Amino acid sequence: MKDPELKYPEKWKFTVKQISEKIGEDLKDVDIQLDYLYYKKLVHCSKNNDELKNPYSSATDDGITLFSSKSILNDGLLFGSSVFNNISTGFFQIIIAISTIISIWLTFSESNKLSDKVDKLEQQLKETELKLKELESKTKAQKNSDDTKADYRTKIQNGDKDSTKVVQAQQETNN
Repeated sequence: MKDPELKYPEKWKFTVKQISEKIGEDLKDVDIQLDYLYYKKLVHCSKNNDELKNPYSSATDDGITLFSSKSILNDGLLFGSSVFNNISTGFFQIIIAISTIISIWLTFSESNKLSDKVDKLEQQLKETELKLKELESKTKAQKNSDDTKADYRTKIQNGDKDSTKVVQAQQETNN
């Protein structure tokens, strides 16, 4: 539009190849961008009788207005930053998910270890209770034996002859 030779709108028609050569971009990339601009009604395409696959393109009034206001460039910058934000947000979500999974796994394994320790301690407690019961029964038996001996001694001192024989028999078995 700034070229003095192209100051008349009827000369503002360029083929895709001409645009590609002028801006130094790949033909496929230019074609994709022109498709988008055509979809947004910012560019008008017309038939090229010489080359059917290389149509003429010209900017519409809306396209010229948007180009002059640099609105398309701002939209492109916003799009680029939103793509970056989406990618970085997704990346951080993946990191958070991985750290959550690792945390759950570590908690689960630690819980299993603690459960095993509790089971071992419960088993030791049961064994200790059994030993304590055995000691109590031995202590009771010993106490009963001591009480019985004291009763026999008391009876012997009082002259009970049957008790004397039982005490003598116990002393012989102990020796």
